[in-house]
Amino acid sequence: MQNDEDQLVKKMAKLLQEGATMLNKTCPKCNTLIYRLPNKKIICPSCNSEIIIQKEDSPIQDSSNTSPVSKKHNFEELLRTILSKIDVLNKKLQDEVDYSQMDKILAILEKLLSLYEKIYAIYQYTVGK
Repeated sequence: MQNDEDQLVKKMAKLLQEGATMLNKTCPKCNTLIYRLPNKKIICPSCNSEIIIQKEDSPIQDSSNTSPVSKKHNFEELLRTILSKIDVLNKKLQDEVDYSQMDKILAILEKLLSLYEKIYAIYQYTVGK
């Protein structure tokens, strides 16, 4: 199972490296973070589904309807912070030409993605969804 998770994290990091944008929405089938590709197609890297969002203002899962427990633990803020750091690293990676630096950035991205998934799982468990 760990190997499957490692493969998913590598796939997510590769999507970022190729210019995809990680969205703050999850796949309705498998609950994995979804990505907008440079061609504007939205996909799930886990189940390989193409995601269609009906409206910009009605996400697949709205994180604003959280319970007091999750707000108490500041999970949402932590998840947003991690996404922000991933975005910063993605921009650095796009401009980087030194392969050793790219390797370091990708290693950090993998760790952040893994951490995000773990925190998100705890968040989901705490909220009871």
